[in-house]
Amino acid sequence: MTFFFGEIATQIDWSKRPRFRDKELAGIGFGDSPGGLVADKLVEVSLRDGGVQWVLIHIEVQAQRDGSLARRVLDYNYRIFAEYKQPVASLVLLADDDPVWRPQAFHNSLLGTVMGISFAAAKLLDYASQIDAMRMSCMPPSGN
Repeated sequence: MTFFFGEIATQIDWSKRPRFRDKELAGIGFGDSPGGLVADKLVEVSLRDGGVQWVLIHIEVQAQRDGSLARRVLDYNYRIFAEYKQPVASLVLLADDDPVWRPQAFHNSLLGTVMGISFAAAKLLDYASQIDAMRMSCMPPSGN
């Protein structure tokens, strides 16, 4: 999180333990069943400004473009919002090999009604030269 979404990570109060709510996703229609939706992580965190927010971390690991990704992020975000009545931040990590494909929003407009979402996305290809730094950011500090 701190490596790919550093600016967002600075807003989280890491002195307070995050609460992972992954198992609760199955209760609102997310799961491994055929045709079911799967969101990888749902985490409740405290923000440094004192607020508590829900952070949905949806990690999409795929080798090719997926035109429905942004719409699915909207679906995940709204369904979690509807269940918990809390704002949800959606973060997407793109692991495909297309340097041009970078979805960050889905919007629909009809007859004066606008619905949609814009979300933070990080592309693994952008960090290929920083692989060692990425590995180090995931390791606990040594006792030296």
